[in-house]
Amino acid sequence: MSNKEKIIAGKNIYKDEKGRTVLYRESEKTGYVIQEKNQQAYNLYANRYAISVIAGILAANFNVPIPYCIAITIGIMAFLEYRYRLNFLPSLVQIKNFKPTENISTLDALVMEKDKKRNLTLVILYPLFGALIIINGLQMKASPLIMGGNILIAIFALYMAVINFIALRKIKS
Repeated sequence: MSNKEKIIAGKNIYKDEKGRTVLYRESEKTGYVIQEKNQQAYNLYANRYAISVIAGILAANFNVPIPYCIAITIGIMAFLEYRYRLNFLPSLVQIKNFKPTENISTLDALVMEKDKKRNLTLVILYPLFGALIIINGLQMKASPLIMGGNILIAIFALYMAVINFIALRKIKS
């Protein structure tokens, strides 16, 4: 694992005047300061919906009945949403009436991290994962619904590979 600084980025992530990373919740007009110790937890909660859906699709790939897969997806989603809203957010330093200014995109964060080796590895691994999940579905003769989910995961994996490739190209040596 790299010792380089990890940068939090996304649609609702901003830098404040003190240079801190702030998650802005527009509905509350509140900013939540994400400190270094909160970064790993934030990454989990920021991806809570994707994690839930992927867990349900993977369960379906292991021949778990569809109603159970849906229950798994909803259960994980509800659990992570509960933890995010009632445990994680209240534990962060809050800035009332936060005025967002400088947004940090995912691509910007990948470029700022300057981790060429990680970006190159992800450019290779994401498409491989996408291809393997489709091949697995074909070999298992998965239903069209399951194959649709596998294809969505593969498309997302390809998107992430492209983002990492663009970041790799933008990183100055």
